[in-house]
Amino acid sequence: MRLLLVCRIFTGMRLDAWQISSTPAVLKLLERLEARGIAADVLLLTKRRGDLAPGADLAPDFGYFRHLRFRILPYRGARLPRLIADPLTWFVHARAALAASRRAKADVVYCDRGNLSMAALLAWCGRRVVWRCLGVMPLVLRRYGGSLALRLLYLVDRAWLAAPMKLVIGTLEGSPYSRFFRSNRQRERLVLLLNGTDRAPPLAAGERAALLARHGLADTAGPVFISLGRLAATKHVMETLEAYRRLAAEGLEFRALLVGYGELADDAARFVAKHRLGDRVAVTGRVPHQEVPRYTGAADVYLALSEGGALGNVTLEALTAGCCIVTLEPEARRGIDGDLAALLPDEVCTRIGRADVAASLSEALRRLSRDSEMRARYRQAASAFAARHVPSWESRLDVEIGLLEQVARDGFDPMRRPGFRLADAGAMTGAVPASPARTTRT
Repeated sequence: MRLLLVCRIFTGMRLDAWQISSTPAVLKLLERLEARGIAADVLLLTKRRGDLAPGADLAPDFGYFRHLRFRILPYRGARLPRLIADPLTWFVHARAALAASRRAKADVVYCDRGNLSMAALLAWCGRRVVWRCLGVMPLVLRRYGGSLALRLLYLVDRAWLAAPMKLVIGTLEGSPYSRFFRSNRQRERLVLLLNGTDRAPPLAAGERAALLARHGLADTAGPVFISLGRLAATKHVMETLEAYRRLAAEGLEFRALLVGYGELADDAARFVAKHRLGDRVAVTGRVPHQEVPRYTGAADVYLALSEGGALGNVTLEALTAGCCIVTLEPEARRGIDGDLAALLPDEVCTRIGRADVAASLSEALRRLSRDSEMRARYRQAASAFAARHVPSWESRLDVEIGLLEQVARDGFDPMRRPGFRLADAGAMTGAVPASPARTTRT
């Protein structure tokens, strides 16, 4: 199997060392291909000014890979207005991707979520294309956006989705696939899977105290609240801090870590300083992906408050660690998390209202803080859920590679695909295999 992968250059990527800090679903696939000795060419596309430092190596190996060859396609027309430079860059990249697929004689071209338009073009040009969709929230925001421009972009997205791609591999994280994959053909070519997790042993005695101390906090008798992800409005960062402020004002004993980086990092730090929460709350900044299990393992309560769905990568890590989970209730208007109701019942997590997140979150955390038996029940249910549904990254990625091999030989059978299926009524049916690798091991 000859593979060509077309991906956006990843946030925070260093060209001199291989360090995962974003998009683990794709980056871990690259690692798995390398571990299995599967050769592939990888095009990393820069989409904005500043994605790549001047003079950067355009053919890095990251000091890690022997079987994968990387090539970075730089942003074009940097001195031109973005209205001109963005489409110019797209056309240059599209031409390079077509040439690379022809030169490499690729059996499969694998495109990540940020390259839907590229995937559609390559499919219309006769390539066997697999599009890796990490959730459809970008489509949700455009479909339900208030502006005419967003609605027009949504219509363009619908056109891209109509392209003859051989397969779409989607992350089952709570976004409403049923609203965007409507035709029978689209649904036959859609595979919905949970991502995997990195199994990690429980924290050793004193390790949680050391982790908190690293961020200036003491490990006290109160619970530890942890959230991990991009510090953005879609993660309800400021509402979370407001809930912490209210609990601190009531004298509740707790410690909290906001792990991540993003556009609200400075606002979050200022909020902590303004309200003198520094002895209870820390904003940690970026942490390497391999350290995520240490943070989820330290949590008494893990907050999964993403607008895009309840079962993101780190939530799966938290479930695997046996955390008590707080997440948002499903949203009927946009369909978010509606399809997860049967898979992720209320016994596994505490759901809070979306209308006033700060109020509903502070109420939930107050209740959980005062009832250790309730926390224990949720932890037990989370562990049972993870044991039944959440695979290791290795087995999960072997399923994905097996699907790519099927596409490469035109042997993909929609009736035997793993994971969840979209029923005609628009709801999820089926079940995630307890060990996906045993169902489609290659």
